[in-house]
Amino acid sequence: MADASFKKEFLETHNAYRAQHSTKPLTYNGELNAAAQKWADHLLSISSLGHSDTKDGENVYNMWSSTPLNLTGKEAVDSWYSEIKDYNWGNPGFNGNTGHFTQVVWAESTELGVGLATDGNKVFVVGQYRPAGNMNMPGYFEKNVQTKGNILDTRNQVLHNLLSAQQNKYIDSAAILMYHHFGEHTSSSSIYNVFFSTDASFKKEFLETHNAYRAQHGAKPLTYNDGLNAAAQKWADHLLSISSMGHSDTKDGENVYNMWSSAPLNLTGKEAVDSWYSEIKDYNWGSPGFNGNTGHFTQVVWAGSTELGVGLATDGNKVFVVGQYRPAGNMNMPGYFAKNVQTKDAKQFPPGREVDGADNTAMEQAQ
Repeated sequence: MADASFKKEFLETHNAYRAQHSTKPLTYNGELNAAAQKWADHLLSISSLGHSDTKDGENVYNMWSSTPLNLTGKEAVDSWYSEIKDYNWGNPGFNGNTGHFTQVVWAESTELGVGLATDGNKVFVVGQYRPAGNMNMPGYFEKNVQTKGNILDTRNQVLHNLLSAQQNKYIDSAAILMYHHFGEHTSSSSIYNVFFSTDASFKKEFLETHNAYRAQHGAKPLTYNDGLNAAAQKWADHLLSISSMGHSDTKDGENVYNMWSSAPLNLTGKEAVDSWYSEIKDYNWGSPGFNGNTGHFTQVVWAGSTELGVGLATDGNKVFVVGQYRPAGNMNMPGYFAKNVQTKDAKQFPPGREVDGADNTAMEQAQ
């Protein structure tokens, strides 16, 4: 169920976007909240996306993840609003690719309801609106979907949205360079794909997040290894091609992350590592050892690992991230976890003292 903080952020994000389109703010309606929650609960129970038979307006969002989700009210609304990039201002009207956006900013909608249902790995968010938006009658879209500022042409609109629609995400300069290189002939999909390559900004954040967590556990920083990067990318591409999770046959350590969403994803390097590290809450410090519920965390901070590789593959709605580590962590031999998984805020190892690495020829890696 959507708690007070989620509901507050969900409403505020709607109204912030509506203000940009000269549209009055929404207010919550208790009846709509109850109906939206009932439908969200139903979608979770059947693990499938779909619309209810309501006569009110309705936006539905879902996300699946291999690790626990902690969705904010802003994220669902951001994903709906991001469809602005595909809206045809020259020919206003309903389109299945932009219907979430147009409902968010629909001027005649005045009341809102929200429901959230999750089992930790799947989350469904339902927004309901009254009066309903997306009424495809002559003149209705021109009247209810106002332009944002003074957007003069398609190229300026695309660039504007690259810079502002995902305002909390870092946009690599490569995206802007691609826009300038291809200009107005670049399709929205080709621009969009720039965000999902394993580019320099993603890799930088992925590495920095690992090393920030490792520093808290007295473990030395990792460095990238080109061979591991290539292997991790190859495996990420394979997982995307089969739309399924699994480990490769590498002898190196490996963490795998995936997320599915009904709306376009813009994953950062930090998010995948944060999800792995979040398993710390379940680690048994009183009895150190391998556990399937904490193996991602222990590999992230494993002191004997010194090199890292990363791969990312996505089609926009599914994303797979693979991290590979050398020497491999999670070696379940006596004393290895006590030595390699230090308590938080452990002191850094003294100069000249090296933590034993993992020798895969002599030890069995924990699965």
